[in-house]
Amino acid sequence: MLRKTLYGTLAVSLLLVSASTADAQFASPIRFNVHAGAALPVGDFASNEIDGGSAELGFRVGAGLELRPPLMPVGLRFDGAFDRMAIEDFDANWSIWSITANAVLAPAISPVYFIGGLGFYGVDITGEGIDADGDTKLGFNLGAGLQLPLTGFSTFIEARYNRVNLDNDATVQYIPIVFGIRF
Repeated sequence: MLRKTLYGTLAVSLLLVSASTADAQFASPIRFNVHAGAALPVGDFASNEIDGGSAELGFRVGAGLELRPPLMPVGLRFDGAFDRMAIEDFDANWSIWSITANAVLAPAISPVYFIGGLGFYGVDITGEGIDADGDTKLGFNLGAGLQLPLTGFSTFIEARYNRVNLDNDATVQYIPIVFGIRF
């Protein structure tokens, strides 16, 4: 009797796990996301070695569109985001908007995924009484995330290294760490 109960429980558990995996595998090939979190400056951007002053911890908000055919480990994701980081010892901010196109590699049975791509980054210093011209440059990003599928939507936690080369041989480097909802 105990053996039949154990086998029955095991069979039901396997059915539930495979059903949720199948649901995740056959999700819509077009998904939207919104995300927000912290933007952490790194490298020269976090020190005083870049014109305009060093950046401090800031924030990111963004949204995206993901295209991924069912049962395929690789997809495309287009993101638009805005990052703002205060400038140390000044009443001003680094404001960065970005539009990126990324490849997403998500193994079938793993909640971990990898992301990377190219994009346009608009880098500007904003603040009271500041009249600085913004600079739009090509940049890249690389990162990884953890997706948590739920019924009808999923959540994710993601970190990406972003790098933009400016005209004056300076580089803007930062890592946004975000929490998002994909639906």
